[in-house]
Order: sequence, then C-alpha cells, then structure tokens
Amino acid sequence: MSFLLPLGFLGLLAIGALILIYIIKPNYQQKFVSSTYVWKLSLKYRKKSIPINRFRNILIFLCQLLILIACALLLARPVIAAEKPDDRPESIAIIDASASMRVANNDITRFERAVMQVRDLAQSLAEKDGLLSVIVADTDAYYLLQRAAAANLSETLELLDGLLPEEGIKCSYGTADMEGAVEIAEAVVNQNPQTEITLYTATTYLDKSGLNVVNVAEADEWNAAILNGEAVLKDNFYVFNAKVGCYGRSEKLTISCNVIGVNGEDKTVTMKKTEAFHNAEPEVNLSFGAEEQIQAGGAQIYSYQSVHIYVEAADSLSDDNSVYIYGGVKPVIKIQYASTAPCLFFQNTFVLLRSFLNASWQVEITEVTKADAIETEGYDFYLFETLMPKKMPTDGVVVIFNPGASDIDGLTMGFSQSVHNIGNNATLAPGAQHPLTDRLDPEEMTISKYREVLYAENFLELLYYQGSPVMLLREETDYTHIVFSFDVHNSNLPVVMEFPLMFISMFNRYIPATVASYMFEVGSEITLNARGTELGLDGPNVKETINVFPERLKAVMPGSYTLTQTVRDQLIIEQFFVCVPAFESNIAKEVDALPLLERTKKQEYVDADLLIYFAAALVALLFAEWWLQSRENLR
Repeated sequence: MSFLLPLGFLGLLAIGALILIYIIKPNYQQKFVSSTYVWKLSLKYRKKSIPINRFRNILIFLCQLLILIACALLLARPVIAAEKPDDRPESIAIIDASASMRVANNDITRFERAVMQVRDLAQSLAEKDGLLSVIVADTDAYYLLQRAAAANLSETLELLDGLLPEEGIKCSYGTADMEGAVEIAEAVVNQNPQTEITLYTATTYLDKSGLNVVNVAEADEWNAAILNGEAVLKDNFYVFNAKVGCYGRSEKLTISCNVIGVNGEDKTVTMKKTEAFHNAEPEVNLSFGAEEQIQAGGAQIYSYQSVHIYVEAADSLSDDNSVYIYGGVKPVIKIQYASTAPCLFFQNTFVLLRSFLNASWQVEITEVTKADAIETEGYDFYLFETLMPKKMPTDGVVVIFNPGASDIDGLTMGFSQSVHNIGNNATLAPGAQHPLTDRLDPEEMTISKYREVLYAENFLELLYYQGSPVMLLREETDYTHIVFSFDVHNSNLPVVMEFPLMFISMFNRYIPATVASYMFEVGSEITLNARGTELGLDGPNVKETINVFPERLKAVMPGSYTLTQTVRDQLIIEQFFVCVPAFESNIAKEVDALPLLERTKKQEYVDADLLIYFAAALVALLFAEWWLQSRENLR
C-alpha cells in the first residue's frame, strides 16, 4: 500500500489535541452532602456500574482515536500500487533446424549463420538489460533457453555455441516442427505480450503470421537431389524409378543407377542418364527399364542385392544426393500343405497370401498328398488337412483341420473317434478373446460335422459349438499349434470373407515382416519385428540388439540400416534406407503461412484506490462512537 498525498498524515496531529483534551478535562470531585435513603440507594447502584462506565469510556476514546487516524488516511489518499510492468526489451529467437538449413556456402551452413545472428541478438539485448528466449525448431521443437537475462550472457553464448560443436552442427536431417515452436513461444508471449519474435530460416513464408522472418539463405546456393527411388516388378523383371530435383540453378546433371548383385551373381550393372534441369521445372521422373538394362548388362534384372541411385553434382547439400533401394532378394517363407485331396479354398488362400506378402517375403509352397512325404521340420508354416503327421512340428506355425488321429506325438490332445453329425448347419459361439479371431464373426460361421475334443492341455479355446471347443490354440516360444476339429468341407468358413483374413492375421502375428518397407524419410516412425527372439540393428549413429517386439524406431539420420536375426540357425540379413525428406531438398521452397501465434492483449496496470474502504471504516467508527455516547447519556 502506498499514499498519493503523504502530507495528509499531518492530520494525525489531531491525536495529540484529543489526548490533551482528556488530560485537561476536569475530574470528578467527591463532595459530602446530606443524603436521604433514596440518595444512598442511588449511590449504591452507581457504584455497581462504575466498571462498565470505565470500559465504555475507553471504547469511546479508542473510537475517537481511530476516527482521527481514518481522517488522516483519507487525506493521504491510500492506494495499492499496481505491479510495475517489466519494461526491459524481450525477444524470442526461433532457429529453423530442418535439413535445408544444412545447405552450405563457403563452408558455412545456413544453420551456422542463423546461430551467429542469434549470438549477436543476445549481446545486443544484454547491453539493454533485455531478456532472450531461444527455440530450436528441430523435428521436435524445444527451448534452448527461456527468458535469459543480461547477467546470464556467458551461459547464453555457451548454449548457442553448443549448437555448433566441432564434430558437426546440431541441426536435424528432417522437417522443422514449426507449429510446435510457435506453440511453445506462446508461453513467453503470454507473460509479456510485447515480446518480439524472430524466425531465422531459409524458407520463404508468404504469410508471416506476425513474426519477424530473417532469411539466412545466400544467392548462389543450389541443390541437386534424388528425391526418392523404387523398384517395380513389370512382367517379372524390375524397373528402377527415381525422382530427381534441381533447385536454385539451371543445370545439366548426370544420374547414375548401380544395380549390385544382379540376378544372383556377383555382378554390378551401371546405367546413366543426363538430364537438363530448369528453374521453371526443377523436378524430373526417370526410369531405368529393360532397354537401359540390356544396354548396360546384356540382360534384364529379376533380382538384385541393392540399387544405388545418385547424382554427380558439387551442390550446396550433399546429404540427399543418393538413395539405396533394397528388397531385391527377399527372405524365403516356406509353407507345407498336406492333404490327401488338396482343397481349392486353401490353394486360393495361399495364392492370395503370396500376393499380399510379396513386398516382404518370397513365399514357397510345397503340397504333400502322402503321409510318408510329410516333413516335420524346416518349414515356417504347416497346414495339415485330414492327412496327419506322426509327429507335430516344433519349429513353425502348425494348423490342423479335421484331425483324425489322437496319437500324434507332441499334440497332447485327444479326439473322439466318432464324428458328431449336426445335420443342419449350426452357428458357432466365441471363446477366449484373441487377435486371431478378432476379425471373425462366429454367428456367420457354421459347421455340420465335427470331432469332439476329449481333452486339451495348455490350449486356448477360441471357438465353440454348444460348449464343445472346435478351434484351439497353443502358443509356445518356438512353435504355435492351431487346431480346428472339423473339415472345411463341412463348414462355410472357406466362403466367408474372414477366412483369408484369418490366415493373414496368422502370418502377421507369428511370421511378421521385419520392416514394412525398404525406404523411409527422416522423422518417420519405423516398426521393427523379428521371427526370432532378438534383432540386431546397425545404422548411422545406432548399433543395438532389440529383444522386445514390436520396437518403434524414429529415424533421425539418413543412410542405410542393417537388420540381422537368426531363424532355425540361419542368419537373415535385411536392409532399409532412410532419406532426407523431399520437402527439405527444395532449398528454395515457398510456404503459404507460418502457424498463427495467439497474442494476448496488452495488460493494463491500474492502481487500486482504497479511499472508499477507509471512508466506510470512518462512517462505521462515527456510528460506534455515537452509540457509545448515547449509552453514556442514558446513565
């Protein structure tokens, strides 16, 4: 609390006058007078009320004292002063840390230029006793420092220099999280709406959304890039496609395509194309097809180990000058189908599986029609329909339809020898919840015959008919057993849509693809799986062994990544490539608008006047003093 007219406290001198009045006020003098009985009785009652009278006199004095103090305070004009606004200059610097900021000219990158300009801003604000916040717009935006004062200038400069270590700049290879950067900047703006926000970038924004944008690009920067690459099967032979861009300059470029490990041989085929790029049309789609392959190697390509597509250019950004294409030799999945009379439903399902899994696996299917030809090891997926093995395989997924034998070694399950004829088709009922049956609707599935399961050890019951399990599952570390106690010919299961989806679910769960694709962009979240218990990962700035699946990896650096795992004592090696986002390769790009930053209105600072409160207190004291005086006069 403060006072606008401190001279008003001179009114407190009246307190001295009040005290003086009480001092010089004549005291009560005792006199002896003749009395009567009534007078004596009156004195008797008066003596009894003396203590109360003294207390009332004290209260009257206190009220008069407080009245004088309140009057003095009113004269002094009391107020509660508003919080004084921080009038120091304040700035937020947002540094674009996307891959396009790695563009270099004279061995100095855009990112370095941005950091140096922010250093200058920090020193300038320190001279004015200002505040500085720095946000790095990486793939996930973060505060480097927040509201650093001039006294912390040395720490501020040290943090900024930490973005430029000798081993390489701390700038991402992905796309900047500009929306996140603007969002976290609002935390400072909400405290001080007058904060100035400056973005240091090389991207042109048509709508700057109220931010100051400093372009750190230089005129003679340019970039040639392989934006993406793919291998496409056409008439059982591969065609290699690539999208190539050239930004900031018109150039004539040579694009090379090296195919390594052609058709299973230790052979490399090199193909080249020369294209002219212009600023009006900076991107070109190229294809290295049959004609180029025959000219380069004498034969078309039906398999390969890897493909390296690159552009020969001394441009300003080298990280996107090449890509690798993998997947020309896929891991083999072996399926054995045993049946005395192979069912067309299963054969068509396997054809569908082969097509569905083509991107990840090379599917090999073996059909067996005699018991002595059945193999119980060396396959990834076994399907036994009526024709039963003498011993259950223990190295893959085993699916049994209509088991006729109860003495299969390793099955640990018995079946009634008699077949239950239901007559009319009857619907099934769901059992335990499991991903294999998530897509199945038991009410749409019917059976007319089945064998009753006598016992089940360590089996999960997934489908029932009137309390009898007709689909059972046992999952172990090295194998999986799935048993259907009915014949597909006595069920509508093969003709419902969910039938092939169930087999796809089996493969996705028990024989998962190690990686969904062979090419990703920086910033992508990659899901890794394994058929074994562990998976080795080796790539740029990462080398680890994964044993919990699925594992999600966020790609932060471009380059080739190698995955290794052991399945049935066989080492399986797969690779994938992470490339710089095509959006970042366009170093002269224009973007419509920056994310909108919400600014609060300028805060008004108003003093709180306390005059009304002291006036109310004065009125209350005057009323109290009047009431006490009235009680005094009633004696």
